[in-house]
Amino acid sequence: MDEKILLREVYVPEAVNVPTAATQGANGEALPEEDTENYLRRPYIVVGLTGADKSRPDKETFFRIDYLKRTGTEADATYEYLPLLRNHRYLVNITAVGGPGFDTEEDAKKGPAANIMYNVVVWNESTMSNVQYDGQYMLGVSDDHFTFYREGGSLTAKVQTSWPEGFTVEGLPAWISYSIIPSDPDKTAPTDEKNRDLYGHRACGCIPNVAGKAGRCPKCAESRFCESGPYEMVPWL
Repeated sequence: MDEKILLREVYVPEAVNVPTAATQGANGEALPEEDTENYLRRPYIVVGLTGADKSRPDKETFFRIDYLKRTGTEADATYEYLPLLRNHRYLVNITAVGGPGFDTEEDAKKGPAANIMYNVVVWNESTMSNVQYDGQYMLGVSDDHFTFYREGGSLTAKVQTSWPEGFTVEGLPAWISYSIIPSDPDKTAPTDEKNRDLYGHRACGCIPNVAGKAGRCPKCAESRFCESGPYEMVPWL
């Protein structure tokens, strides 16, 4: 079956989204909160879909989608509301529709996100310069090229992914070591943004067109195999 993708992009102002804890039902689903006025003030999307109601295939029904962050697996997930911040991209991905929505937009605004499965992926576009997205998960890095010079030293890059198991670093030469720490000390989940510190040694800082080739390096004038960068850090999902 051919995959059908519909993309829409909108720009929205910043918005608070408090309190952050979502009300959840017996099956873990997010429910409307008791404070209806606050529930209607939250940022959300209402989408209209035809074909969701099999008994009325031409009928358009409506679904409310909230900006929620899920922690944990589907069975024991907890949810919290996300604020809308400037320079951030919020990617809302509808993964499945299990039945009809509400008959009107007004009813959908007040109701839960029933019969619709979706996820929200967020990243800061001012710090993540290279982001890969496979339709469900994202992986981004703040820098994708690094050059280490003869004296050695450390460089820091930010890494963020929505993959539940976090990320790994592979393919580095033996003379580069690294450590991974949360960008926010209070957040330690695998999917939270993290700083990746790279420590380089024995690099001569050759210019790119001679890096990795044997011969005399025009920068450090040493006749040996040049082990410098620039090393490319490319995110792969």
